[in-house]
Amino acid sequence: MAAIAAFGALSAYLLVLACLERREPDTVTGEVLRMEPRRGKEVARFLALDEGKTDLTTAWALPAASPDIATGTQVRLRVSRGTRTIRSAELVRVTMPEGDRVKALQQNAS
Repeated sequence: MAAIAAFGALSAYLLVLACLERREPDTVTGEVLRMEPRRGKEVARFLALDEGKTDLTTAWALPAASPDIATGTQVRLRVSRGTRTIRSAELVRVTMPEGDRVKALQQNAS
């Protein structure tokens, strides 16, 4: 009986997730605060995004096939809020890493 109940609960959970994925994706724009390192080529990575509207940041699942996104980059994401997954990512503004920014400023000053 317990196995049937567990199977039914799992089936219901997967059905709800499938319904959430079929909804129209939302668009979110913000600054990438952190990218989680990849543990394997087939594993999804996560990025922390600051939308700038509140003090909260949100972690989104980036598909394994997606390229790395540098910290500090402004991105526009099409996301599924129910499952916290990214469907597509578009770069809005690319920033230089901190070390490169200092080098560029020193070169411009001379």
